[in-house]
Amino acid sequence: MIRLLRGAGPTGLGAMRKRREQGGVRYHRPWLGVERATVLPVAARLAHHLAIPLVEDPSNQDRRHARGALRTAVLPAVAAHWPGYRQTLARLARVCAETAAVLDEVAIADMALLRDSHPRYGTTLSLAGWRTLSSARRALVLRHWLAEAGAPMPSEARLDQICHQLDTAAVDRQVLLQHGEHRLRVYRGRILLEASPAARGARGADPVSAAAASGLPTVSVATGLVPDIELSWGGERRLPVPGLGGVLCFESAPVGVDPAWLAGAPLRIGLRRGRERLRQGGDRPSRSLKNLYQEAGSRLGAPAPAARLAGGDAGVCRRVGAGCAHPPGAGRAAAALAAGCAGRDRRAPT
Repeated sequence: MIRLLRGAGPTGLGAMRKRREQGGVRYHRPWLGVERATVLPVAARLAHHLAIPLVEDPSNQDRRHARGALRTAVLPAVAAHWPGYRQTLARLARVCAETAAVLDEVAIADMALLRDSHPRYGTTLSLAGWRTLSSARRALVLRHWLAEAGAPMPSEARLDQICHQLDTAAVDRQVLLQHGEHRLRVYRGRILLEASPAARGARGADPVSAAAASGLPTVSVATGLVPDIELSWGGERRLPVPGLGGVLCFESAPVGVDPAWLAGAPLRIGLRRGRERLRQGGDRPSRSLKNLYQEAGSRLGAPAPAARLAGGDAGVCRRVGAGCAHPPGAGRAAAALAAGCAGRDRRAPT
């Protein structure tokens, strides 16, 4: 009844299931269809037989709570006019549960045609295919996808807004829609659903503890942002970056960063924050990282790792290359950052 008054849909109105399985445990509720007046005398006799007290939650009768007001004021008035309302609501719940099951089957069938599993981005949906669905089935697919990801259900108004944004976005627009700890993103004709950076940080390891355990310098974490991490390179081929959950890998190359110069200055690595620029050649103008990442086929919007040297504009950016404000180290073997933070590749889904 409370869910009905709050405007729940078929899934919410389906009430509790008599049987369900969660975490490998099966739950059975054999008394769901039995009225309270029948259950209480049986429970009292069982409590007396087992010599244990029968406990009742006092808030069930407290009118300050919605369920208390419903039980003590609303339902008695309803019962006076419609004595069989309990059976009617039970029948409604059964019909809604069956309807919700059919809608789930429709959503699963639609998603099977739209989805593409990517090894790094997980499930993505075809934007063009999603747009061919009716408005009701578009919303149904998004609800089912959000439920799979464990995200809360959006309100009707919020879901309408999300559908409108996805439906009307131009081809060259980078759509980013925040929903709780998740966000929906459109990139190159695919819809991506991912945890927001704040949620990923909350679920990840504490960078301060991880750095301390590894013997690396510790950092302080500002609210909502992961700060730059300062490291020292002593010629290692692999340098852990615990604050970002990855590893910097180094390899020898004929052209790259002078290793002596690289080892002589602190190295700061952090996530992109926007508006960064990089000059890839001595006689070439600087360009925005956004354009360079786009040309390299990297997914925009997600903060890709960017390494840069303290006290200067020189830097090395993941999948883009090295800046040229550093000594070239000509005629000597140079060290190049061949791969940025492992596990944070920003290639676009293919």
